[in-house]
Amino acid sequence: MRISNERVSRLADALLSRLEAEGYLELSGDRKAEVTALDNAITQELMVEDRLNAEVRELMKAYE
Repeated sequence: MRISNERVSRLADALLSRLEAEGYLELSGDRKAEVTALDNAITQELMVEDRLNAEVRELMKAYE
């Protein structure tokens, strides 16, 4: 993953803040829990992207 965990956490916090400020989202629970959940979702998606990139690199090696 090219993005550090700290940066992903800040991104999740900023995203929730912006969605809330623009009226797209209303948080009813613990903000920290919501940030953590979004952080985990972003991290999981980045890991999928990393696995896909590794698979593509292996396929490209086969065609060299």
